[in-house]
Amino acid sequence: MFDAITLIALREPGLRPQVRDFLTEFHDDADAKTEEEIWWAWAQTVGVLGFEDMVCKVRAVFERGWITPDHTAYADFEHVMQVNRTADSASGFAAEYHNRPITDTVAELKGWYCFSPEYLASKSRVQPLALTNPELFGTQPVQANTKIGRNDPCPCGSGKKYKKCCAA
Repeated sequence: MFDAITLIALREPGLRPQVRDFLTEFHDDADAKTEEEIWWAWAQTVGVLGFEDMVCKVRAVFERGWITPDHTAYADFEHVMQVNRTADSASGFAAEYHNRPITDTVAELKGWYCFSPEYLASKSRVQPLALTNPELFGTQPVQANTKIGRNDPCPCGSGKKYKKCCAA
């Protein structure tokens, strides 16, 4: 969520005051029960957007131990702030692979190993997924030559008996 807010604020500078208010309210309303990864995402948003007036709040989060040195150091936050003081933060943040919006879902998923023909071939229970979109996975549908019995394993790959799965 914080990455999305960051991208929106970078693309729509007019929204920065609202984002600053949200980040301030989040800090003031959240507490130690908020997970460390969320606090780091919050701090990174503050750093990428260069909200100098919020640096003391970020430092306080680190001092309270809500972001531990095992996770990241305050120096990492300072580095994010420094980079965004001296460079175009929009190009730096959005250029990172995990921060860019997905514009073509099929093209994005084609590169994921879990959707590759090699992986799908190694996982027989995943095979029916590949059969639903042969042009994406380069496979041809397999025709069943035998009748499926009620107590046979379901061909969908769920591991259940046919009568408890797709025949139900």
